[in-house]
Amino acid sequence: MTLAGIDGFTKASFEKKLPTGLPGNPPNVDFFAQGPAGTVAVESKFTEFLGTKVAKFASSYPCTIKRLADPAWTNVFESLLQDPEHFALLDAAQLVKHYLGMRHSLGENAGPQVLLYVFWEPTNCAELPDFRAHRAEVDLFSDLVAESDIRFVGLSYPELWAGWEERDSWPGSRDHVAALRARYGVTVPPPAT
Repeated sequence: MTLAGIDGFTKASFEKKLPTGLPGNPPNVDFFAQGPAGTVAVESKFTEFLGTKVAKFASSYPCTIKRLADPAWTNVFESLLQDPEHFALLDAAQLVKHYLGMRHSLGENAGPQVLLYVFWEPTNCAELPDFRAHRAEVDLFSDLVAESDIRFVGLSYPELWAGWEERDSWPGSRDHVAALRARYGVTVPPPAT
C-alpha cells in the first residue's frame, strides 16, 4: 500500500498515540505506518469537519512550540492564537498537535515523515458550499506549512483510492477500491435555494 508516496511499511497500527512531551492525554492519529522508506501519520475525517472549529491550546503549548516547531508550524500556531476561528472547518489545532507529537515522538531519525489528512467528499462536492470551503481551507493550510520538514498532505478519500488504482497492486486492491467507491461514493442533495 502506498500512502502519500511512501510504501514498504513494516509496522502499522490504528489509534497510535504520539506524545508531545506535555502532560495530559497525548494526541493520537487514526492510522500510523512506518518502514524503511518513511513514516506516515494519518488523520481521517468523514463528516466531522462540517461544523465550526475553534482552535484551543493549553497554556503549556507555547513553550513546546518554541522547542519543537519549525517556522512554518510556529506561524500557524501563532495565527491560531490570534484568531482561533481562522479555519472554520479544518481542525487546524488538532493538526498542530499531531505535528508536535510526530516531532517529539519520532525525532529526525525516522526518515521522511508525512502527516496525511484524508477526508471524505461526496461525488458532487463541487456543488456543495461547505465541501468547497473545507477543500479551500485544506489547500491554504498545505500552503502555510509547505516548507516544513514534516510534509503535510491533504487528500480526499476518492483521491487516495485513485492513487491506489494507479500505483498499487496488492492482491485484491482493485476489488477493495471498487467496494469503497460503491459504499462511500454517494451524491448529496445540494442545499435548497
